Amino acid sequence: MAIPRPQLGGHSRRHLRRALSIVGAALMVGIVTLVFRTLSAGGSFVTVNPGYSGRCALTARLAVRDIAIDARSGLAFLAVAAVRANAADGIYLADPAHPERPPLRLPGVPPGFHPDALSLWRDQAGGLVLFAASPGPGSGSVDAFSVQLGAHPALTETADIGSSLFAHVRAVAAVDANRFYAIDAPPVGDDFFSLLLSYLTPAHGRIIFYDGEIPHIVAKGLRAPRGLALSADGSRLYVGLSLSRTLASYSVEPFLGHLTAAGTYPLPLAPAHLSRAGGTSLLVAGDPKLFARATFAKDPSQPSPSAVVRVHFEGDAPHGVTQIYADMGHGIAAADVAVEAGRRLLIGSALDDRLLSCTPAEGR
Repeated sequence: MAIPRPQLGGHSRRHLRRALSIVGAALMVGIVTLVFRTLSAGGSFVTVNPGYSGRCALTARLAVRDIAIDARSGLAFLAVAAVRANAADGIYLADPAHPERPPLRLPGVPPGFHPDALSLWRDQAGGLVLFAASPGPGSGSVDAFSVQLGAHPALTETADIGSSLFAHVRAVAAVDANRFYAIDAPPVGDDFFSLLLSYLTPAHGRIIFYDGEIPHIVAKGLRAPRGLALSADGSRLYVGLSLSRTLASYSVEPFLGHLTAAGTYPLPLAPAHLSRAGGTSLLVAGDPKLFARATFAKDPSQPSPSAVVRVHFEGDAPHGVTQIYADMGHGIAAADVAVEAGRRLLIGSALDDRLLSCTPAEGR
């Protein structure tokens, strides 16, 4: 005997259709929100207003990823690492006061070292220590160098701190001559689908604290962290988050290095490296339009805009942003770092193989 199939009554069918409509509407809202976030991260809704109150000149064709300024000597240390590693990679020394002099590649860097980030520390006796971060497959490293200046500048490696925690090291900030913070984050592509996928997967970025003996994870779950800077008194750590276009702030526990989240502040660009400027502000270089950066990486004839902003502070809290440089990519494309060296502004780009020196107009 055939068993009759259960039939849905009209009331049940209406409930099912309503439930499916709600699920469909929620799914559509989720998709639209995800696409909007991806387009926002890529800079689709950003208008770039180019300008700089001064003059800029190309000083070197080098893949400059980061710059650290020694306040005492006024000299600039450059992390040079091409997109495809080559023999020119290394750490260079430049004199911003004499942009006509080519940067000097410093001896003392180990073979196969491709620096992505730098941080300087001067001790009370005047000794200068340079930390340099180099990512690597499986295990990257942060190396410490003592710096010799004068007639024959050179580096002497004093520590090679290798760890799987530094496999994707992206930035470093010295706490003292032995300790530092670092960002470890797998790279995220700049095209639409890479950014979209990044929102569908867990955030793997983390902040590492090296206490002089071993590295510790002190913050994790960050999405695409890129730049890192300590406040002048060391009480705050600032982190640039490129996809959310924000500057995150952490209060620092001075002995163990623990961090406590202290809020975020919006930025008008996707931040790359951060640099402290005069102890009272931060310079942030980056990409107004990440999608343009992805296009430029594939086709150098399509330049990617660059921008540099100054973040102002009230106490430890960010309070206002001022654009100080912007370019559609013809002067320098896809900027990675900007630092102040006296009255000059230095801007570097690894993707564009450029170091730019900018001098403000008189009276500025």
